[in-house]
Amino acid sequence: MDLVRNPDILSVGVAVAASLILGFSIYFSNRKSITGKAFLMFTVISAAWGLANNFIYHAPTLELSFFS
Repeated sequence: MDLVRNPDILSVGVAVAASLILGFSIYFSNRKSITGKAFLMFTVISAAWGLANNFIYHAPTLELSFFS
């Protein structure tokens, strides 16, 4: 895939990477904090959702979009 033709792939990748970096940095700053653990879980789930949403959006066939 060409990033010039599909800039949304780049934007999703940057957003997912930034949120994961933020989540892990907050978690590793204080591993015993419940808030840090909850925020890490939120960022991991949000990143997975964002990637899955992107894969469903770019599925080549309708059948693959249902099973992604």
